[in-house]
Amino acid sequence: MFRAALFATLFLCTTTTVSLADEYTVDPTHAYVVFSVQHKGLAPNWGRFNRVSGTINVNEDVSKNSLNVEIEAASVDTGHAKRDAHLRNADFFDAGQFPKITFKSSAWKAIDATTYEVTGAITFHGITQPLTLTLKKTGEGVDRKGRHRLGYTTEFQIDRFAHGVRYAAKGIGQMVRVIVSAETTKKSP
Repeated sequence: MFRAALFATLFLCTTTTVSLADEYTVDPTHAYVVFSVQHKGLAPNWGRFNRVSGTINVNEDVSKNSLNVEIEAASVDTGHAKRDAHLRNADFFDAGQFPKITFKSSAWKAIDATTYEVTGAITFHGITQPLTLTLKKTGEGVDRKGRHRLGYTTEFQIDRFAHGVRYAAKGIGQMVRVIVSAETTKKSP
């Protein structure tokens, strides 16, 4: 009797969490990539990207997880049309020549039950550089349509000079702070 009850409990617990290998897609209506950069030594200027997509593969063995994210450079939005047009041109994002900003993971390591060190590479302005993220799982649940969802956040900095973006080097900060918050939806089998 005890063995049957234990098996039933373990079965119920495992069916409500991530299985051996689940693929989730970034929900573009609940994904936020915001950034800030120091302007003339006065204050950070903020912006965001309005079009983000990607997938995350979640495995029981965390070392087998993967993360791939794409951001459309032309979707940059700072709330100022003239500045946004300048950011899209060759001085900054050069969105015509480099339409995507991407991150692809190469290794995952669990820090604790909800926090991961994710190593990979970011490609921005046509230059790929290594990047290590601290990715935090912020929530898990089932939406009103019965789909399993996971939420994640991360914050990191990138060196724009290392990606060949040196415009206004004396007036605009070298390091760009990036904050990401995204909900993901499990792909149907």
